[in-house]
Amino acid sequence: MYLSKNWLSRYVTIPADFDLFTTLSLHTAEVEEAKTVGSFPHMVVGHVVKLSAHPNADKLRVAEVDTGNGIRTIVCGAANIAEGQKVPVALPGAVMPAGFTITEAELRGVMSSGMICSKDELGLTDGRQPGIWELPQDTKTGMPLEEFLGGSDLVLEIENKSITNRPDLFGHYGIAREIAVLTKQDLAPYLQKEARLETDHLPALDITIENPDACSRYVAIVLENIAPKASPAWLVQSLARAGIKSHNSIVDVTNYVMMDLGQPMHAFDYDRIDGNSISVGYMEHEEMPMTTLDDIERHVPKQVLLIKNKEKPLALAGIMGLAHSAISDKTTSILLESATFNKSVIRKGEGLVNLRTDASIRFEKNLAPEHALLGMYKALELLMEIHPEATLASRLMDVQSQDQREVIIHTSWEFLLRRVGDANLTKAIAADLLDRLGFVCTEEGETLHVTVPFWRATGDCSIPEDLVEELCRIYGYNKLVSTVPNMPLRSAPELKLRRFARDLKEALSGRHHLMEVNNYAFYAEQAHADFLLKEGIHSDPIRVLNPLSAEAGIMRTSTIPLLGRGVAKFGREYATLGVFEIEKIYWKENGRVYDDAAMHDFEDLYAGLFLLGSKEAAGTYKEQWEQHAFYHAKAIVEDVIHAGTLEGLTLEIPSTDDCARYPWAHPKEALAIRLKKKTIGLVGGLHPAILAKLDLAGRTAAAAEWSVSGLMEAEKEQVLEPISDFPVVTRDISFVIEKTAHVDAVITLCREFDPLITQVSMRDIFEGENLPNQKSVTLMLELAHPERTLTDNEISPVMDALIEKAATIGATVRLA
Repeated sequence: MYLSKNWLSRYVTIPADFDLFTTLSLHTAEVEEAKTVGSFPHMVVGHVVKLSAHPNADKLRVAEVDTGNGIRTIVCGAANIAEGQKVPVALPGAVMPAGFTITEAELRGVMSSGMICSKDELGLTDGRQPGIWELPQDTKTGMPLEEFLGGSDLVLEIENKSITNRPDLFGHYGIAREIAVLTKQDLAPYLQKEARLETDHLPALDITIENPDACSRYVAIVLENIAPKASPAWLVQSLARAGIKSHNSIVDVTNYVMMDLGQPMHAFDYDRIDGNSISVGYMEHEEMPMTTLDDIERHVPKQVLLIKNKEKPLALAGIMGLAHSAISDKTTSILLESATFNKSVIRKGEGLVNLRTDASIRFEKNLAPEHALLGMYKALELLMEIHPEATLASRLMDVQSQDQREVIIHTSWEFLLRRVGDANLTKAIAADLLDRLGFVCTEEGETLHVTVPFWRATGDCSIPEDLVEELCRIYGYNKLVSTVPNMPLRSAPELKLRRFARDLKEALSGRHHLMEVNNYAFYAEQAHADFLLKEGIHSDPIRVLNPLSAEAGIMRTSTIPLLGRGVAKFGREYATLGVFEIEKIYWKENGRVYDDAAMHDFEDLYAGLFLLGSKEAAGTYKEQWEQHAFYHAKAIVEDVIHAGTLEGLTLEIPSTDDCARYPWAHPKEALAIRLKKKTIGLVGGLHPAILAKLDLAGRTAAAAEWSVSGLMEAEKEQVLEPISDFPVVTRDISFVIEKTAHVDAVITLCREFDPLITQVSMRDIFEGENLPNQKSVTLMLELAHPERTLTDNEISPVMDALIEKAATIGATVRLA
């Protein structure tokens, strides 16, 4: 939001030594930038004394212009130029807002010494006001244009996020109130005249608030004999310095009140309204196309609050008016509105139509209902000044659907001063600060009753702690004496899932050298379809109402599509590549009714990894294993589920339901991750159809995905044991099993066979002509005893018994 120092000075005197930038940043709101504007060097007010046709161009004319220090010849193409006009003139050397410099130049054979300017060319309007700017006849010829426009100004840019809880600060008057408090001055009254209109003798308007919870106050009046015209210079310049370009006198007044008081207003062409009926409510249709003032057709759902005339929409309430009821050159009478809308209703509405405006930004902050009437009086005051011919044509209608309740905070001086914690801030100083802020304090014994002023009674100030904040910021946080609190320090409770996910990330990135990526929580419909996500939780994904782009239309039901697309896009030049992500996925499940919906939304933290390998298997077993992505992914998952802190996890043949839940997996190259027969994830090669979609022909790819919370259920309580002082003994052993048999059965047997076997790892798998329909699996066993070094006499019986036990599951020792 932009603030003009000159504008603020209309309500409060700003001392010469008052540093607006620093003081407001310390006490009120963050000021991002301060810059001097409104300087128009080499630009003056000129008087067109003679006008003649251009000898070589039909559309150009030659003007003789008095600029105060002589007559200049200026070639002009504006259709509305006429003799006797007072006009803004840019002299040679002037730099225009568009960036070019005015020079003396020959135009079609006539030397032109300057430029007669329009408002658009001076950067004061929105580009829709053609023609030169005709200034008032009593303007002094030769006056610097900067002087005519009110002189230079200091414009402050306020960070909106720093005042999001202060709707009273979204206008110059609210900021001026803060300056008055900080400089110990009286604030000028908002209205120049007493707020009273005699309109009871005029016809009434039929105003209906159909949804009281959505609109608490609606103020309206009709004016006749009022046609839009160019706004006076002070109004144009004021709006320009607030970042708003001029449209016409009527629209400019409504924008002025919004930037002045923070109260948005709107003017309708009354001739386009059928009768005198206005209602605030929702439409009956599910959806209707509507063209807003920005000439964009929007599909408006029924949940958007509307201003209506006999069910015909006139405006998106609190957001933007509709084009068919807008002020135009043909307007002769207007309906002026000022209202207070429910902040949640406006916030929801602007999201549904994907439109956020200066008006809706203010309404969504919860404006004070009193501002609706104040803003109306201010607008009428300005309109009557600019349009003295205008007349009131209806009663001033003030319809309130809710009682305005007074907010009183019950506390004590002892509480407030103790919370501030600075002995220099006495009760007398605190009482003075609150009084200057508009709070009314009443003492009843030890109890302090503080009545909150209406402009702060919008949810901003409601508890004693809010008063503490007010005292601290006005007194000055930088003046408070810092003291170390005398209190015990307690560690925060551990978030088990977060700790578990962090350990998992360290394992995947540290031990397995996978790269962590972070994707958005949503992806495109096409990505969902490319990865065959059709059944179960994938059948009806949660859709984003207003997606950032077409590539972000639905909430993800799996981490694999975005991981796979990323690897396919950026990983082609790598021989092998592995990435992982631990983030939430989202889905719907049939369940209890929630917000009148038959579906209930769920989310869970999932780990996903995606590996890209090479189809050619060459070199050592380790190289083959890394190049064939499925075996690599399986090994990583095995390492995760067999970590020392987990138990009860197995890899098993997936069921039909498992394949439907994880459809991206190869139907013949997948294993379900199960905890006590419950599937919590799956590891598998990538489905051939997906490989083709990703254009990864000639490569192998695999993925794994599992519920982190499901995996955490397998975590067992850790029992720390001292590291043994005695060496570990290793033994390699090779078993011959059927070619179709699973190696996992042999490994599990070895791990669980004897307490002396502390670790089992696979060294090699061999298949050859001398082993028809069989394969050889070589394992390395680590054996240890916590109290002594093992001898061959202790190890040999264990190995013999293991060989004998392995034979019962079809695994025989390979001797050579």
